[in-house]
Amino acid sequence: MIDLDRIQELMDEKYMSSRQVDLKAGLGVGVTKRLLRTGKGSFTTIKKIARALEVEPIELIKGEKGKKK
Repeated sequence: MIDLDRIQELMDEKYMSSRQVDLKAGLGVGVTKRLLRTGKGSFTTIKKIARALEVEPIELIKGEKGKKK
């Protein structure tokens, strides 16, 4: 499950709009905003958003923080 609160928190910390995340991640216009609204997105999209926010993708998945592989 995608941790929408964490994505928004990271965006706020980095003073980034959803459009700026889209641009930095190489996503289409509105992808991040739609993900934040619907909670739906592919793992590829999550990886791109994580890269744009300079975190590991696992940080954007609920219940997975701190778990070892």
